[in-house]
Amino acid sequence: MFVDQVKIFVKGGNGGNGCVSFRREAHVPRGGPDGGVGGHGGDVVLVAVSHQNTLLPLRYQAEHRADRGRHGGPGNRTGRDGAPREIPVPPGTSAREAETGELLGEVLRDGDRLVVARGGQGGRGNRSFLSNRNRAPRESEPGQAGEEGADDGASRRDEEDQPEDVGDEAGGEEERAAEDDHRAVED
Repeated sequence: MFVDQVKIFVKGGNGGNGCVSFRREAHVPRGGPDGGVGGHGGDVVLVAVSHQNTLLPLRYQAEHRADRGRHGGPGNRTGRDGAPREIPVPPGTSAREAETGELLGEVLRDGDRLVVARGGQGGRGNRSFLSNRNRAPRESEPGQAGEEGADDGASRRDEEDQPEDVGDEAGGEEERAAEDDHRAVED
């Protein structure tokens, strides 16, 4: 069965939280802050593969989420970054934002990659807030949320067809977190 148009939901991984921790050892009376930074969330990426000529697999698996970043730990340990979620698509696939119709990009040749949802950044641990005025910070940052949205209408593209529309990747982090990113993936 040949499928040239699909609607999928994509979500980048959330960033890991920063850690609040203090160094505690024998014979070290005031060790200081040692909270680590959280890991970055994984991205959702379209990858062109030459052995695929239809979007049929995406019809049955319509939700794609990348891994989240792990939380920072004591001892200045940085959290592990989330693994990216790679979605194999045929070469010639393009993606557009569903609401605005703005082209996100295309994957034209075998191995081309297109990020359709970015993962969130990891939060800073209390070691990052250390200063001459604040020698024992008791604060950390939570990780940022990953981008999410629905990709609408992927379709196979012939030479006579015009380019297909994909989602919007422009804008600030606050705007991305506030509104849904609807994207269309087309082949």
